[in-house]
Amino acid sequence: MAQRKIQAKARYGYGDTIDYADDLARDRLGRNATYRDMIVRQLIALNKPELIPLATGKPVGKPVKAMANHSRWVAVCEYCDGAQAVNINGSFFCTTCLNLKNGNKPRPIIFPKEAEKIEMELLKRKKPKNRNWFPYESLAKIKKENSKHITKGRQ
Repeated sequence: MAQRKIQAKARYGYGDTIDYADDLARDRLGRNATYRDMIVRQLIALNKPELIPLATGKPVGKPVKAMANHSRWVAVCEYCDGAQAVNINGSFFCTTCLNLKNGNKPRPIIFPKEAEKIEMELLKRKKPKNRNWFPYESLAKIKKENSKHITKGRQ
């Protein structure tokens, strides 16, 4: 069991990609898994199977903004400050507070229009822990940071 955890950690958020929620699911549950499968498993483990139809339904409510954190796309729940990995064109369901203030329903996610370009710039950074982007940052800012740090050998 401990070896499985080490293997998953070595893959998720620490490779040569910017990872999404489905990448996490495949690491934890197998190559055909999706993040929806992880949500379902968590609700069953919490003895809340009645929430599955709500939690896996159409996203409603106030959107959350995606950000890159340590080489993975995440969103932060404004209700409880829990963070979850997210997918482009996916929805946000906080497994900490179960989206209680949103009627236990998932919320829409806003990804940056330049997500692909942001990923390309972040992947120039050698260390995954330095692959971060926040919604208030521009692509130009990331390029400037890369130029400054890569030329000095700090990534």
